[in-house]
Amino acid sequence: MTSRLPKRRLHAVAVLLAVLAACAGCGRPTPQVVRGNLRYAQALRTAANSRDSAGFETVARTIERDADSGLIGTDEGAVYAEIVALGRAERFQDAEHRCLKFLQEQARR
Repeated sequence: MTSRLPKRRLHAVAVLLAVLAACAGCGRPTPQVVRGNLRYAQALRTAANSRDSAGFETVARTIERDADSGLIGTDEGAVYAEIVALGRAERFQDAEHRCLKFLQEQARR
């Protein structure tokens, strides 16, 4: 009977690892956005790529203004807010990568 216990434990660990692997991509889904709103991600990516703090801030203010007026949805605004936070922290490479990932996810939809 003691020989079966390690097999059961091994099986439980394997199942747990399989569940964790399956859930790894189960994070917050990327919102689908109106095609015209992709200009925000493109502008953020351009500013991040050029390491332009002033340009990044200009785009961030535009996004905040348009979100307040209802042109940008809540979920979409959350993605842009994440990118803006990276840019304001001068983590431009991370902001650019996040923009690129977001744009690629939109292209697959």
